[in-house]
Amino acid sequence: MKKLFLLLGVFASITLMLASCSKSPEQKAKDLAGEEIKKHLYFPESYDPADVKIDSAFAPYDSPEFMELTSDLIKLSNEVSEAQEEIKRKKSSISIWTSPYDSFSRNQLNEAKAELAEAQAKEKKAMEQAQKLGNKMKNMMDKKPEFIGFKAVVSYRAQNNKGDVLMDNVFAIFDKNIENIVYMCDNNEYEQYNQAIKEIQEARESDE
Repeated sequence: MKKLFLLLGVFASITLMLASCSKSPEQKAKDLAGEEIKKHLYFPESYDPADVKIDSAFAPYDSPEFMELTSDLIKLSNEVSEAQEEIKRKKSSISIWTSPYDSFSRNQLNEAKAELAEAQAKEKKAMEQAQKLGNKMKNMMDKKPEFIGFKAVVSYRAQNNKGDVLMDNVFAIFDKNIENIVYMCDNNEYEQYNQAIKEIQEARESDE
């Protein structure tokens, strides 16, 4: 009898292993993404997977490192734009306070000049950092594409903090065996990334 139970246990383990191995890439991606998504939901039990679109992932564009660098580049680009807007405002202030000669105006002028210098320093620092990132990304883009695993957009429904059921999407990158998630972001971040890549590619083509 003990041998029978032992055999049944071994048979059950083999069956589970075969069932796991027989999962399609889409199902494996959906299951892995679902477990991660649930960790960030207000009501994990409301998670309802809808669709998954899976494809091969290639470096550099699908590598987590490249995506992180692109995200940093977007932030630096925003910092440069903000600094440039601040520079315009401070130059305008300086032109206003240059004409009068009373002490109050001189104080305003000196303050505006100091703030202008600060904004210019911020712009310079952000541009230098962006240049370094750009060079690193260029070196990565010049390399031959390399298969690194799979990528997928997973759609699902879930309740928000108000209890309303909404549709949402996440983007995820999986290893070559689709056993682990190596990168995940929400749909808005992924759209920003795609837009940035499009602009980078257009800039590279115009330089050639």
